[in-house]
Amino acid sequence: MPECPKCRMVLNIIEENGDVYYHCAACGYKQLFPNWVDHECQKCGFGKAQLLFYGIIVGDEAPLSMYKCLKCGSVVRDGFS
Repeated sequence: MPECPKCRMVLNIIEENGDVYYHCAACGYKQLFPNWVDHECQKCGFGKAQLLFYGIIVGDEAPLSMYKCLKCGSVVRDGFS
């Protein structure tokens, strides 16, 4: 997890008005989280995830994309349950 540039505490991830932010509970610092998509986590139910895209790994395979939950960190491959 990233740390706050002001006080060096660990940043939490919060959702506010449909956007996702890094937030410091100690000093109130807030920064917009880049590269997130709407995706419901099967493990915790949180509705925002980071999209990880790896392109084509081997010539005869489809591109690999995965969703990483912004709350619990669970990772799921696109198209898999």
